[in-house]
Amino acid sequence: MRNEGYRCILYTDLCNPNSNAIYRRIGYCAVAEAIQYRFA
Repeated sequence: MRNEGYRCILYTDLCNPNSNAIYRRIGYCAVAEAIQYRFA
């Protein structure tokens, strides 16, 4: 996909070390953190 100009973006839960380890193993790397706020 990258060769065709597309970007892959993956949002993860930092509290889940198992899935984050898998994502790193397949080539993803952390580039930023985001915070989501909800107002009721």
